[in-house]
Amino acid sequence: MINRQSLLRFAHKFNLILLIIATVFCLWSNAAFAHRPHDVISQLEVSPDFQTDNTVYILVRNNFYKSRDGGSNWTRLIQGLDYTGELSSLSLSPLNKNILYLASRSDGIYKSEDAGESWQKVNQGLETKFINFLEIAPSDPNIVAAVGLEKGVYLTEDGGKNWSNIFPTTALITSLAITPNNPDRIFFGDEQGKLYSSSDGGKTWQNLPLPANVGAVDTIAFSPNLDSDKTFFVGTKEAGIFKTVDDGKTFQVVNEGIKDKIIEDIVISPQYAQNSTLYAITWYEGMYVSQDGGKSWTKMSEGLTKDKQADDYKVPHFMDLKIVQDTMFLGGFNGLFKTTDSGKQWQEIETLARGTVIAMAVSPNYAEDGTVVMANYVGNIFISRDKGETWTPINRGLEVYRLGKDPEESGQDPRRFFDIAFSPNYGEDRTIFAGFLRNKFAKSDNSGDFWKIIEIDEGVRGPRIVPSPDFAKDKTLFLTNQQGRIFRSTDGGNTVKNISEVGRISGNYAPAMVASPDFAKDKTLFVTGKEGIYQSVDGGLTWKNVSQGTPLSKTPNVQLAMSPNYPSDGTIFAGTISGLFVTKDGAKSWTKLEKPGFNPQASVETIAISPDYANDRTVIVSLQGNGLFKSTDGGETFKSIGDPKIPLVKIHSIPSSGISVQFSPNYAQDKTLFGFGGAKTTVFRSTDGGETWTSVTIPPHAEENTPRYKIGEFFSGPLGTILRVVIPILLAIAAYFLVGFLKLEKVINLPKSFFRMAGAFMVFLFVFFAIISQV
Repeated sequence: MINRQSLLRFAHKFNLILLIIATVFCLWSNAAFAHRPHDVISQLEVSPDFQTDNTVYILVRNNFYKSRDGGSNWTRLIQGLDYTGELSSLSLSPLNKNILYLASRSDGIYKSEDAGESWQKVNQGLETKFINFLEIAPSDPNIVAAVGLEKGVYLTEDGGKNWSNIFPTTALITSLAITPNNPDRIFFGDEQGKLYSSSDGGKTWQNLPLPANVGAVDTIAFSPNLDSDKTFFVGTKEAGIFKTVDDGKTFQVVNEGIKDKIIEDIVISPQYAQNSTLYAITWYEGMYVSQDGGKSWTKMSEGLTKDKQADDYKVPHFMDLKIVQDTMFLGGFNGLFKTTDSGKQWQEIETLARGTVIAMAVSPNYAEDGTVVMANYVGNIFISRDKGETWTPINRGLEVYRLGKDPEESGQDPRRFFDIAFSPNYGEDRTIFAGFLRNKFAKSDNSGDFWKIIEIDEGVRGPRIVPSPDFAKDKTLFLTNQQGRIFRSTDGGNTVKNISEVGRISGNYAPAMVASPDFAKDKTLFVTGKEGIYQSVDGGLTWKNVSQGTPLSKTPNVQLAMSPNYPSDGTIFAGTISGLFVTKDGAKSWTKLEKPGFNPQASVETIAISPDYANDRTVIVSLQGNGLFKSTDGGETFKSIGDPKIPLVKIHSIPSSGISVQFSPNYAQDKTLFGFGGAKTTVFRSTDGGETWTSVTIPPHAEENTPRYKIGEFFSGPLGTILRVVIPILLAIAAYFLVGFLKLEKVINLPKSFFRMAGAFMVFLFVFFAIISQV
């Protein structure tokens, strides 16, 4: 007779088996990933009317973004911002919320008088275009001070119309500030720990007595009542915070409670006279608050996160703080953080969205199938089969577990896309290719219903995918990358082999590659590499530099676009950060277009050529900060088209091979163009040759409606078919031995072998049919 205690022992042991099985399945559950890509927020500003307009501005990875709802949604603003280097500093007038100044380390200073919607350069009098930071006088929006990477301190008193050098120096200046109520009082600090002040608008200067060996002076913050309380604070690189209550005659250190002495920012409460409150931002720790005028400090960094890459790059984890009553924003290497309770709890808010579009392709069979695909920054590929009206994620086979871990991005989502391309024979073979940031690309031969992952080589970063125009017959696919290595596949992309090299391109840019429309006969390719543009006439085996002796050999980020009639007209356009070039003799010579109808020194971010170029002679270029220009005479002259506020250039500092403006293959009939470049998962479309544009935005986080992966995806494909049987067998064998330890034969009078075989059989069936149900 079976007693109750025996049954309990049996149930306990049987539950152990089920627990083991459940554990195996839990191992296949979705992984959680740290925030990556990180949204490096180098500077931010908050509207002086934030309580009513909820407006925030940020510099995020060298892009200028604006939010009108307190950071929930962002817009990328580009009109007039034709910079080619790094955006370094942003300043907003507290008296006029429409006036902003923006500095760059390449193109000088920009000014906006419409709350950032459009910008104009204001560089008259500047001796350098490499500006590190600037500051608007709090009491007068026409007075602005700026610091160059060299040459010293500049000042304008007429809203940027004219600048004068008020402190020539070769020292590296590290901080700048103008007092709240007197625009003539200007302060700056340098990397040697020296602090200077002027009380007459920069005509004369005095060195204030900071202690020695404090490191660089990184920030200066004034009491709102400086005129009466004579109080300001100085943050240093090595010695923490110093306070003066006698207008800079003497300083005392005020670090009690602060462990991290590298001070990045200090912000003083507007009600300092009443509450004695101020805030300090440190390199590693985040925010500290003092409610006794700096005598003691309390860390308030709950919810702030860090990324180890900040340490790798030797840059601060936390940088810039802005406060509006209980609401605060803090920018850092790992993103933008917000608190609505004066810093008790911080929450990261998304700025540079994972859904940002980085690449797009239009089906060669578009006239019949209306198909467009696009890849976003992280996590998803979308397809439209109705000419861009609606979009569906196509991610089966791209699940995280299939991609494995990236040793350089440990713990991060590896689905960083870089490029996407159709097979030229898509109408027949239904093949699409997608490139990842590192080491891999994907192929689908069923219009994206399922993807196969193909390994390239370890260390390969940033592929561009170029199928042979004769792909239907030669099954040839080329991949180049930031390292300048040329890979080729001759089996439709199932395997690839490194066949040659052209040298690493400079900077974090994507390489360009184009193939001759008559590749089957001429085997001609062009690619950008270490020293400009290279040509191959043997299918990529050997290369010749065809840009030596021209500016193209020394210019980074060259864009290439080839005429569909290249075999007869020899035409290729090359876009650079300093203008547009063309060859009409197959790259034997290059000519810069000096009077194209736009600034000949403009940064050409994208070039697109009409598929009907032989008849319509149409070329479209997208210029950084200046919108689209169109030529209908083969590039001789261009005119502005569309709305320059529409961002049809790739997001800065997100490297990708995407081409941000693309023609419909049926352009001669439908006049359709597609584009991308906004802050959201947005696709732009024109059906009148680029004159007007409409947009379709996929709702944020639409990918959350599609699981990252299903168990069934793990068991798809040839290897998956084998695993469907092997894994149940292995678990059944384990169950066979485990059941033996349960000694069930002592509970029920049956042979021990019976229980072992029965247990193994049940486990096999359970696991096998569980897998089959998911496939």
